[in-house]
Amino acid sequence: MILLSCSSQQGAVDGSPSATAWRSGVKGQWVLHSIDKENFPPAYSVKSIFEEAPAECFVGSVWNLPNNGKGSITFDAEGTLCAPGAVRNIVWSIYNPGKGNGEPQFQFKKIYPGDKPSNVTAGYRLSLSYADAEQLTLRMPLDLEGKTGYLVFNFERLQ
Repeated sequence: MILLSCSSQQGAVDGSPSATAWRSGVKGQWVLHSIDKENFPPAYSVKSIFEEAPAECFVGSVWNLPNNGKGSITFDAEGTLCAPGAVRNIVWSIYNPGKGNGEPQFQFKKIYPGDKPSNVTAGYRLSLSYADAEQLTLRMPLDLEGKTGYLVFNFERLQ
């Protein structure tokens, strides 16, 4: 008989954390300190992410992910297409695909002034790679001419 002593494993599939455990690990305030490229062809570039701005505009942004799911992204980077001080309201959650249907994912949708979150149907899902008390790593898959590359979002928790 095997006993698990880690409560965050309850509801886990194949030893990976459950959607509930991921939600507990993700909530809080995070600074996006870097975005890495994984499996990218050398000359390939990404012009915009989340239909918002170039990836470099997100570096330094603060992601506020409170328990109620009504969060925000506050931009800090200076640059040609960046808007330091701009705030994008979001609604976030952990997508649970159900037992045997894949791993939980971080998901969010942008909420513009006057929008009701229930009326916004477009959003984004990122793979949950790692979360602890200080760090969070999310991976965004991208189709790169028939191959899959990833943008890897590396966050540090704000204290």
